[in-house]
Amino acid sequence: MKIKVGMGFDVHRLVPDRDLWLGG
Repeated sequence: MKIKVGMGFDVHRLVPDRDLWLGG
């Protein structure tokens, strides 16, 4: 489960920038 953060970083840091940067 990827959690999107305001900075666009994944809490688990699984992917650098794929579905994480959706939240911007």
